[in-house]
This record gives sequence, C-alpha cells and structure tokens, in this order.
Amino acid sequence: MTVLLRYLSGYVCVELTGYATERFLNLCTNHDINLWNMDHKEDTYTFCMSLEDFRKIRPMVRKTRTKIRITKRCGLPFFLYRYRKRKMFLLGLLLCVGIVYAFSCYVWNIEICGNSTLSDDTVYRYLESEKIRVGTAKGKVDCEKLEAKIRQHFSNVIWTSVRLEGTKLTVDVKENLITQEPQEKQETETEEAQDLVADKDAVILSIVTRNGTPKVKAGDKVKKGKALVLGRIDIYNDAKEIAGYQYCKADADIVAQTSYPYRYEVPTLVQKKAYTGKEKKRYSFWYRNKYIGLYQNGISYRFYDKESEKEQLCVMENFYLPFYIQTDIYREYQMKNHKIDKKEAKKMAADNLELFLSKLEEKGLQIIEKNVMMDKEKNSYIFQGTVLTKEKLESYRATKQLEVPKEEGTVENESE
Repeated sequence: MTVLLRYLSGYVCVELTGYATERFLNLCTNHDINLWNMDHKEDTYTFCMSLEDFRKIRPMVRKTRTKIRITKRCGLPFFLYRYRKRKMFLLGLLLCVGIVYAFSCYVWNIEICGNSTLSDDTVYRYLESEKIRVGTAKGKVDCEKLEAKIRQHFSNVIWTSVRLEGTKLTVDVKENLITQEPQEKQETETEEAQDLVADKDAVILSIVTRNGTPKVKAGDKVKKGKALVLGRIDIYNDAKEIAGYQYCKADADIVAQTSYPYRYEVPTLVQKKAYTGKEKKRYSFWYRNKYIGLYQNGISYRFYDKESEKEQLCVMENFYLPFYIQTDIYREYQMKNHKIDKKEAKKMAADNLELFLSKLEEKGLQIIEKNVMMDKEKNSYIFQGTVLTKEKLESYRATKQLEVPKEEGTVENESE
C-alpha cells in the first residue's frame, strides 16, 4: 500500500553532495521529511523522497551549502505531465483504471486451504448453495457469518477462517481427524442381528469369535455366501434342549486365504507414437467460462498430442481478474509399427503384475504367493495365473429369525 501511495503522489530519486551533507540529513529528520532507499558512497548520498517534501528542502539546501540533483522522476504526476498532449491515450488509461476498479468489487478467485478429508468440490458446492461463487459482489460476503455456517454444516470442521484479500476469497479449515474414524464406524453399526459371511471362496486360516456362534474352524474351505459366524446364540434349558434364541451382530476376527485370477495379454505387434520434434502453440482468451475466439491458422499435423494450460490474469498479489489466457501446445507424431519380443513382453507383464499387486495391497491384502505362467500364441503373449492372498473376511447379511420351540408340557396343557 505504501508503494502505491508513493506512486500516486509522485516521488524523485536525488543525489546529495556538498559541504555538510550529514547536517542536511539531520534537518530533514527534524522537519519530518521521509527519505528511503538511501545509499552512501564517499561524499555522495542517494535517496528517494516525495514530491511534496522535495518542495520544502530549498531553505535547508542553502543553509547547509549542499547540492541536490534529481536523477529520476517517478509516479503518476510525472506520467500525466509527460503524456498531457495525448488526450485519447489519457482517456483510454482512465477508462482502463475505471474497469479495473469495477472488477475489484467482485470475487474472481476462491481458494480452499487446510482440508484433507473434505474435498474442494464439496466445499465449493456448499459455497454455491450459500450463493458464494466466482463473480459474487464482495459486499455480499459476510466472512464471520460464513465461518459460523461452515462449522455448523460440516461436523468434522472445528475451526475455519474466511478472508477477502483483493479479489480473492480464501477459506481455511481445520478438521477433527482424531474423532472422525470412530464416528464413521458408529454410524455404520446397527442393532440388527447380522451373520458374518464369506464374500468369496476361501480357506480359513484363523478365527477369533467375540460375539455370535462360530460355524467354521481353522483349515475349513468355504464357498462364497457361507455363514462363518451366526448372529444367533442358542439358549438351552436344563434338558439341554433349545429353549430360545438371543440375536446379536456377529463379531469376529477371521483371517482367510483367498485367490485372485490374473491375466494379461501382450500383442506381438503394436503401433507406437514417434514424435517428430515439431510443435505449434496457439493462444486463446477467455472471459470467465466464455471463449473469446482469436483467428489463428489451423493445425496441419495429421497426428498430434494436445497439451493445454489455463492461467488466470493477476494484476497484483491476490488481485485476480475474470480473464484467462489458455496456451495449447500441439506436438506432431507418426504411428510406426513396433514388434515386441519375448524379453520386452516379460518386462511389460512384470510392470503390469506389480501394479495389480499394489492395488491388492492398497485394499489391505497380504500377498502370500503369486504363480503366473507365460504362453506364446500366434499374435500375442499370454500371462495368466493366480495370486494367493491373506485377508480379513468382514461381510455381513441379516440373520434368519427362527421360531422359539415350545415345550411338550405346554402343548399338552393347551390341548387339555
């Protein structure tokens, strides 16, 4: 802000020499004359001062028998004086300043910071529901109220800060990541009776039951859909007969061995891109989401890749405008036949298998063994086999409700 004020009022860069330069500087300090960018070389001082203060120093120059020489004139007054005869230029300049001022009354950039589990799109959609979007007048944005609404709407947000800087709206949030996981777990839990079942064919490696009735043991082979732990506990009477049932949600740690089929095919002949090194750039101008066409020659390449980058115009820090410049780069290539040998096919299959295994590990599976074989066909190499894994079985389904068996004595009394 200080730099802008100095530019609007105008300032000069001067060179000070003479008999009592230090005394001149002391007099400037006593008269509240501001000097900046000061430098000293031998008996010469260079510094900057405002145009208003420059008009006050004539008596001090005479008193100290020093000399002042202007080395540079800066600021708006000198600029207007230099172009005082170019009326159309000044009119266009004033019009440009007016347009920039009009744009400065709106929000043209929104940035979300500090979020981890909350996505930017989620916050943007909420701001949209509150009628806060790119192009909203700054006077309609109440930062304090918006902060309170965000905390109220998102239960896991414990702190938020909304601030307007220039034409940029910044939303900082802090989430409560510690309690988020238990809350999500609590929401998914139900009081209904549920069985723990196998969601795929597997071999049980270990089972530890905390609640419910186990139906399998370590070493058992189970099919998909098999009940592993029932959400029903049998209640026996003194005659060791079932007198009733207690229903619950089955709870157990079940580790099983599972297998996943793997297949990957590599053709012996493929077409690859061969870049020629030729490229062309095209520029386009955008107002918000509207394309402003510029006449340009077409792309003569038959095959090409296109890479686009869009950049918003920013006059100063945090002072964005609703204009964008898009740069499109077109790179020419030619399609050429490429024959894949056995060595290259194995390398491609190894990379693909590594990606396949990494996706399984991301799901929490532990790789036990991988058995993949290669077969050569007429036009391709076939890599297929199975991957053995160790994983937890955690699928549920509703427990079947059974009727409570009646005692024989009760039936006889009723018949009597």
